[in-house]
Amino acid sequence: MNALGKQVEVEVKKEGKNFYCDLDGQRIPFRESDLKEKDKVLAFIYRDHDKEFQATIQEPKISLGQIRPLRVVSATKIGAFVDIGIDRDVLCPFTEQVYPLKEGSVQLFYLYIDKSNRLALTTKIKDHLKGNKTFHPGGQVKGVVYHHKAKLGYFVAIDYQYDGLIPEKEATGIYIVGEEVQGRVIFAHEDGKITMTTKASVSNRLEKDAQTLLTILKRNKGHLALGDKSSPEKIYQATKLSKKAFKRAAGRLYKNRLATIKDYSIDLIK
Repeated sequence: MNALGKQVEVEVKKEGKNFYCDLDGQRIPFRESDLKEKDKVLAFIYRDHDKEFQATIQEPKISLGQIRPLRVVSATKIGAFVDIGIDRDVLCPFTEQVYPLKEGSVQLFYLYIDKSNRLALTTKIKDHLKGNKTFHPGGQVKGVVYHHKAKLGYFVAIDYQYDGLIPEKEATGIYIVGEEVQGRVIFAHEDGKITMTTKASVSNRLEKDAQTLLTILKRNKGHLALGDKSSPEKIYQATKLSKKAFKRAAGRLYKNRLATIKDYSIDLIK
């Protein structure tokens, strides 16, 4: 059955009180009883507890070969059952769990067909992620953390399709598996895999620091007893900026003719 795990357009047929559709030479019953004969509908194909093919017009949260965030409904002795948006939950076996799954948790899953020809899920998604050579340094990306490895960093599924990594030094916080993150590309590898950062770009940080310094100056009647030769401790105490950040911010204000800078003072130009 080529349609297993997919949404396909079919024509609703009826025999007695039961609705069905024809696919690959097979009669597939609908679980719904309120359809209209001869209507064209999108049907998702799955197998029930008796391994019989079933069709439903319910909208699935995932289709065959996709990676999506899904919620664990229950954790049992044979694995975890996961809500995919239809009335039948799908099993993620213990052998397909990177981390033990808990009821209520949301993780990234990949939907596949197992050896018994049933739909199944796995959290081992890395081999199903691909590279994307269209990403360029500086470009904005977002994704979901799917794994963390100490001293290496956070592995991210970008757009649920592409493999990315946030090195430890490029992370602005501690992320948990399943958390959505946004960042920018700092390196695009030959295989299309992405190294990314959640830190603001130097230009963005500079603009933010310059605005912070400008606000502090305005609150202090346009004058601060801080300058190029002031101690780092004094600068941080007054502005919460490092000396390096302070000098860059002051330089930005000076370049834009908003302030004058001396060894031990900075003043707004009136």
